[in-house]
This record gives sequence, structure tokens and C-alpha cells, in this order.
Amino acid sequence: MPIETEPKGAGPTRDREPRFVVPAAQLQPTGRAQLKLEREGVRYDVQPESSCEMTTGITRVVVAGTDRALLEAAQTAVQRAFPRSECKVVASLDEAGNATGKPAHDLLVLLNPREPDIQKALGARDELEECIWAIVVLGEASPQEGVDVISPGEASPSELARVLRGAAREHALRRENARLRGDLWSIARRINHDLKSPLGAIFASADALDDTEDSLIKTVIGSAGEMEKIIDQVSAIGKATARPKAKEPVDTGAIVTLIWEKFQLAPAVEGTTLAQPDAWPEVNGVPKWVETIWLNLLSNALKHGGPRAQIKVGWKEDGSDYQFWVSDSGKGVPEEQRETLFQPFYLLHLLNGGPGLGLTTVERLVELQGGRCGYEHLTEGPKFYFTLPRNGI
Repeated sequence: MPIETEPKGAGPTRDREPRFVVPAAQLQPTGRAQLKLEREGVRYDVQPESSCEMTTGITRVVVAGTDRALLEAAQTAVQRAFPRSECKVVASLDEAGNATGKPAHDLLVLLNPREPDIQKALGARDELEECIWAIVVLGEASPQEGVDVISPGEASPSELARVLRGAAREHALRRENARLRGDLWSIARRINHDLKSPLGAIFASADALDDTEDSLIKTVIGSAGEMEKIIDQVSAIGKATARPKAKEPVDTGAIVTLIWEKFQLAPAVEGTTLAQPDAWPEVNGVPKWVETIWLNLLSNALKHGGPRAQIKVGWKEDGSDYQFWVSDSGKGVPEEQRETLFQPFYLLHLLNGGPGLGLTTVERLVELQGGRCGYEHLTEGPKFYFTLPRNGI
């Protein structure tokens, strides 16, 4: 993370991107110099404690309620937290809706609200399906996601200002996360569509010429097939990350059996054996993702297990999870490559090594379902494993 001195004479309105201030007491002593830390497009200004201020894109704060004491406390805190933002005071939540010009950048402070008002505020959504407000309740209310609650007894101006800044920061991060997920989903879809269209033309042209023994044509077909796999894997990872699916009970044994039956139709599998337990547990996951995990690991075992590979699969209890594993009779992964096994494109430096996306796909899909994965080199052969939560957990 590069550190550089703030330009001399930079005013507080020099930019409008989210900016978070880190108290100087949390860092090594820096005198009164301002430092700027760049981190993924968000500025962190390090200043003396007394002048700390955080700007998160909030342009307007709306205070809804009629309690005079709470209103005074809220206005004082707003001035401390966002001195350059407009503060609108309205009597009710209905009026708050009319007071906002750019609701995505608004913070809503509710004074002693009723529960239906809180739910109504939470239900106001924008094009990103995010709440249009960062919401702070000053009063008695049940804690819930998307709402910061501070009781009147704790509502000193400094404490309330801290809560307001925290709510604004969380709201900004939620919106940015939603936007990035939307971008990732769009990219994953475009990759799948836009790259596969010209690839289809390559397949069609190569197939039309494939009545000869020309090895170059066969190379083109094989390379196009590898490219199609890469497109599918990259697109799948992007879509899964952008829009995680709801989990449900998954019969792991049925998935393993189905995949192995498909593999047995290929000539290359002749002489290969698969040893598996008589019974399999149910896990809490996404069926398609679990199928993709097993498909990648079993394909890996077939590819690297050697002629007439002996493949073993199994499971065991692991706390609140189940651990599943695949081992084969191959030589395993060289020690110098084990640390990078699950990194994308880890095979690109090897001649004819392939892209190395299969294990990356496995790791991402496992993580999205609340599990973990790894590799062990045992005396009887290499072993890849992953965990998934038990059904009902």
C-alpha cells in the first residue's frame, strides 16, 4: 500500500470519492503531516485525532421526528460528523421521502420511531436493490441488519457522531459491493456469450475440414475445446461469486455415482477403478456447485492417476462439517508447486500445462458454501479434500 504526502493546500472539497480518516493514534507518530494511503480506490487520510473527519459521499442528512431533546442532539451530532452536508428536519418518515434529492447518498436519522416506520425505511430500495438510506435510530428499537440503534441515554454528541459516521461508511460499502457484484455478473455473462460465438465459428470451420488426416486441423479442434472449458470455468466462477445461490440438502453419493457413470463411457477410463463407501451423507449446499466440485476433482484424478488409475473417494465427520476426499495412484504434486495449487493459472509456466483453473473453481465454490479445501501428500498417494456444512447447519 503506497504512502505519499498529501498535496499542499488540498482543500476538504478537493474530491468527492469515499474517504475514511484513520486516527493518528492508531499509527506510528507522524507529527501533523497528513498522509494518504491508497487502497482499492478509497482514500484513507491520517490526521491528528482532534481533526479526524470521514467523508463517505453523504450529501444530505434527514432527521425525522418531533422529540425536541433528541432532535437537538441529532443536529449537533450531524454537524460534527458531516459539517459540509445539508441537514433536513422533517416530522415524519413520509416527509423524509419528499426531502431527498439523491437518496443513495442520504443518511436517515429516525427519532423514537415505530417498528413499521423502520421496516418502511428499510424497504425503500434503489436500482441496486440496496436500501436508499443509511439508517440510524435514536431511541429504543430492536437491532437488525441495515439499522444502527443508539439509545437516548448513550446519545452524547460525540458518540452519536461516531455512530452516524459508521452507518454512512457501512452504507457506502454495501452499495459499492452491490455495484461490483452487478459488474461481475455482467462480465461473466458477456464472457460466456461474446467469446463462445466466434469460438463456435472456429469449431464449425474446423469440423468441415476434419475429413482429412491433417494434424493441424485436429490441433485447432483440440485447442478450441480447451478454450471453451476455460470460458465455462471463468464464467462459472464469476456468476457464482456475483450471485450466490441458496443452499439446500444435497445427496453427495448420488452426484458421485452419476459423474462416474458418465466417465465410464470414455475409452480412456478403461481399467480404472473407483472405490467408494456404501453410504454417503447429505450436506447443506448448492447441488450444481457440489457436482462441479466432484467433477473437477475426479477429472483431476483420472488425468494424473496414471494408466489403470486406482481412485478412492470417501468422507468423514469434521466438527460441524463433513470432509470429502479424492485420492489416486499417481505421483502427486511436486512439493514446490503445492503452495500455488489453488491459485488461478498456476500451470501456465509449464509446457502443455493447461490453464490450471479447475482447482481454483473448486476452491471458490467450496468457500461460497462455507467450506474449505486442501491437498495432502500421503504415502499411498495424493489426496485432495474439501469440507461442506452438514445438512441442517
